[in-house]
Amino acid sequence: MADSVLLVAAGLGLAYGSAPGAVNAETIRRGVSRGFRPAFLVQVGSLLGDVGWAVLALAGLAVLLRDTTLRATLGVGGALLLLWFAWSALRGAATASGEPETDDQAARVRGLGSLGTGVLLSVANPFGPVFWLGVGGGLAANGVLDQGLGGSVAFIGAFTVGVLVWALGVSSLLGFARRWATPRLFRVVDVACGLAFGWFGIRLLIDSVAILRGG
Repeated sequence: MADSVLLVAAGLGLAYGSAPGAVNAETIRRGVSRGFRPAFLVQVGSLLGDVGWAVLALAGLAVLLRDTTLRATLGVGGALLLLWFAWSALRGAATASGEPETDDQAARVRGLGSLGTGVLLSVANPFGPVFWLGVGGGLAANGVLDQGLGGSVAFIGAFTVGVLVWALGVSSLLGFARRWATPRLFRVVDVACGLAFGWFGIRLLIDSVAILRGG
């Protein structure tokens, strides 16, 4: 496979990872309150879900999700998940003691580890397979898929490297900046992330209903 294609894949991964969304909102929230490791695990969990969608899409199985009912159902489920995260974050801001969350506190509030949270946020996104189906079409047009399994694996691997570059960068920054965070900042981050989750959840719910009506 040409090096230029791999560079494009890595760049795509970097752009995909850094795009505003629920995963990065949760990364910021956990990074500010608990440091590098939880933030990085959210990113890794999301990456695992994204790679799963990539494998399904490039294998042609995700075409099933073109069905409007399936996409809408998955979208509604994802929207409810995001709204639950919004409620959790806003409740955390209202009841915060002014101290960073411990692992036990986070587990009680979320019911999930950081890795599992990232996976769930990625899997619950109905536009993940749509994105990869589009990428798969581009790969087919450029002859990458003609190289068989090796070509697809190389592309996904380069994409993964790009996402990991972002994950390491943002998690390291959050872990480093956390030492200067104040109790007030923890509450501000909770409120900001709660509002972001609410916005993404409402938008996803509206889009999912529109998909269902359009189908």
